[in-house]
Amino acid sequence: ANDVFRRHPNWSFFGKMNWDVSRVVDFIETLPNVDTKRIGVIGHSHGAYGGLMGAVHEPRIAAAVISCGFTTLRSDPHPNRWSHLTALLPRIGFYVDDIEQAPFDWHEVLACMAPRPCFVWATRNDSIFPNTDNFEDVYKQVEDVYGLYGAEDDFLGSLAPGEHKFPKSARQQAYAWLNEQFEVE
Repeated sequence: ANDVFRRHPNWSFFGKMNWDVSRVVDFIETLPNVDTKRIGVIGHSHGAYGGLMGAVHEPRIAAAVISCGFTTLRSDPHPNRWSHLTALLPRIGFYVDDIEQAPFDWHEVLACMAPRPCFVWATRNDSIFPNTDNFEDVYKQVEDVYGLYGAEDDFLGSLAPGEHKFPKSARQQAYAWLNEQFEVE
């Protein structure tokens, strides 16, 4: 990691994570039993936002499943988690005192996946990423972007009761959804 940051001193932790994801895809593509058109990512919590950012920046990732990976910056009681508590998005630190002025929010990151398939699982009582009441509007905005690509059916947003978990029933739904996206029988 230190060597990467020496070569790229302006990178954030997300920059390094994205670089790591691309190296994993490089490796996966060398495996003889891998269909390079069906590479997906699935993650929960840290793995969810890392997977989302990795997929957004890695076009070889064909689909993403995100579980409990964020709340909108503007509804996050701790937006400093992205800048001060970690260096994932250090420049968000300029906005934590007036987060309404932040130049982006998570729905715009999600929209960058379009038209590639993306499934978001979020919960109403998430103690890590709370205040998901606005996710119906978030999902609508992302669906509108997918609609511009004629890919309305390739985005699935779920807001379920429960805590910061990716329960077995939701994982099974995600696996079935991925199989459908990749046309696996």
